[in-house]
Amino acid sequence: MSDTVIVRINEKLIPELQINYNADTNVASYRDISDWSDIAVESQQQLILIVAANLVLSKQVRIPSKNEEIIRQSIPFTLEEFIANDIDKNHYAYRQLSEQNLLVAVIQRSMIEKIQLELKNNGLECKKMLSELFTVPYHLGKLSIVSIKNHYIVRDGHTGTVVSENLLKTYIQSSSTDDQIIYTQQELDQSEFPNAEIKRIDIPMLQAMTVTSQESVNLFQAQYSQQDDKSKSKSPLLKILVLFSVLVVSWLAINGYNLWKISGQINAIKEKQAKLLMELIPNASQTEKKDPYSAIQSRLKISQNSQSNYRNVGFIQSMYYVGQTLLDHPTIQVESLRQREAKLEVSVRAPDTGKLNSFQSSLENNVLAMKVKTGTREVNNNGVNSVITMESL
Repeated sequence: MSDTVIVRINEKLIPELQINYNADTNVASYRDISDWSDIAVESQQQLILIVAANLVLSKQVRIPSKNEEIIRQSIPFTLEEFIANDIDKNHYAYRQLSEQNLLVAVIQRSMIEKIQLELKNNGLECKKMLSELFTVPYHLGKLSIVSIKNHYIVRDGHTGTVVSENLLKTYIQSSSTDDQIIYTQQELDQSEFPNAEIKRIDIPMLQAMTVTSQESVNLFQAQYSQQDDKSKSKSPLLKILVLFSVLVVSWLAINGYNLWKISGQINAIKEKQAKLLMELIPNASQTEKKDPYSAIQSRLKISQNSQSNYRNVGFIQSMYYVGQTLLDHPTIQVESLRQREAKLEVSVRAPDTGKLNSFQSSLENNVLAMKVKTGTREVNNNGVNSVITMESL
């Protein structure tokens, strides 16, 4: 039993020839057909469609890229001068010849879509469709010519065409390639083709052997790739699941990093609060040391509500006003504190003079019962340093 079924599709997109080929026994048989329903494919046989060579443009191009998306976007523009219709109306398939050289096959989208529809309507599975050009053996530096009924398929390297019997000699004479190999089942007059090597051979057998043994460009690529229905249905779902997984992992990683960063900042703030508590309240209890912020807030409230300390604001109340003002001026840094009798000296550092003035003005507005003075200012690379003095009116 043959393991490959090769069907030729003519210019009207109608099947006209079926070749059954067994590679193990190297036997090929063929029969004429006239409709898609005439195609007979048994289980375990591979169906290959061969499209008339004059329906497909084959061309070698050079694109300096390995990215498939860039290659597919570039191909139409490299072939624009060779294509008569709108480049967007064509389908472009390719095969890599070398690092930057591609062999491209071009067919109209409407044709390939009609062929796919016929395959579907007739229950045929086909994963490979080639230009008829690739049924002709490749010979470097020579024209390869195959006689098919009343016409010839001519292959010149990676390109080719179809010519009629009466134009073959004219085409050969105009070609830049001097030597030819002609494959035919009929007798040819050698004198008419003085530079040709004429080989008598069974043409269906030759085409079957060439299709199954030589590299070619499969037109069923990209959006027209013929995959199993299961693969088609699973592939988009798998992509969605992978993208979703990447999104979830990224979200967890980002949030984990942010939580770690915030945790470090909180610990640093707690250390500053504990240090400030010991400076303000050296005799603080163990309970207050566990929560320095609450302890300072509690002491400030007690001090603020104490009538005995209302007229003599003192150190704690002055610090309360400084702390409240610092909340609105995060760029101001307190360098040191000093209590001198009824005065509190606060050494601060600001990024610039404007921010220092703004901080002093806000402090004056918050502390109505005290006088706020700014001492000598020192400008350095780190900003502006100054000492603010707070004393009761």
